[in-house]
Amino acid sequence: MSFKIEVKKSVNFLKKGKILLYPTDTVWGLGCDAFNINAIKKIYKIKKRNSFKPMIFLVENIDRLQKLVGKISDFTKKIILKNLKKKKNLLQ
Repeated sequence: MSFKIEVKKSVNFLKKGKILLYPTDTVWGLGCDAFNINAIKKIYKIKKRNSFKPMIFLVENIDRLQKLVGKISDFTKKIILKNLKKKKNLLQ
């Protein structure tokens, strides 16, 4: 099955509130629609995790992050960009 088809399938799963299992660099990750409270609750239940413990929320860029959380200080942007550059250098 092609990558494009797998992505479409994954997006449909997320839209339905389902949980995805996906490989990362070191372990398998669980993912869901971060705006679907029922999907988030499913992950906490699967992991038997206290709901007061935070989860990682991934976004594609600083603009998206800013739309979600509001103004980001120049200092914070500088740290984000520095770490992004460092990661890109490691991947090359």
